[in-house]
Amino acid sequence: MSHPDEGAPLIFDCSIDRCVDTIMTWYGWSPQARRSKRASAAIFVLTMIAAMTYFFWRDQDNDPLALAMSTVIAVLFGAVYWFGYDYSMRRRTRRFVREAAGGRDPVRCEVRVTARHLHSKAAGVESTYDWDTCAEVRDRSDGVYCIFRAGPVFVPNEVFADAAARQHFLNTARSVMPGSA
Repeated sequence: MSHPDEGAPLIFDCSIDRCVDTIMTWYGWSPQARRSKRASAAIFVLTMIAAMTYFFWRDQDNDPLALAMSTVIAVLFGAVYWFGYDYSMRRRTRRFVREAAGGRDPVRCEVRVTARHLHSKAAGVESTYDWDTCAEVRDRSDGVYCIFRAGPVFVPNEVFADAAARQHFLNTARSVMPGSA
């Protein structure tokens, strides 16, 4: 395909790992994720650990030592929790994507742009996104990300026959976004 016409599908195979990477990339961009459970849970857990450590190690003569030890333990636990959370999130996302794909790897994907919607189909699941809900179209080195409120739609560079076809898709997607008139 040299240029994706409006409504013409772009068909590609996407590995489970690439699907997970796309979801995790979007999660990192998402404003909801920045106010995520991770930050609020970390603050709560660290406060609880510091309080419990202080309570168990305090005595009449050694309050400063108990306070210092509770702070050190809370910081160490926080570092482990922070990095472990990303690992756990990626693992759970991989399991979810694999189950949604019915165990198939790679997954056949299809993306189609129309004036009113972006249609995507992957692993037998079809989704239609209204352009009114599109926050932005990101041009990245690995492909094009259309970021909707419901999540991302990723079109990898390998789908396009050449740079002109990719640019045409990017221009088409951007031209039908709200406020692009």
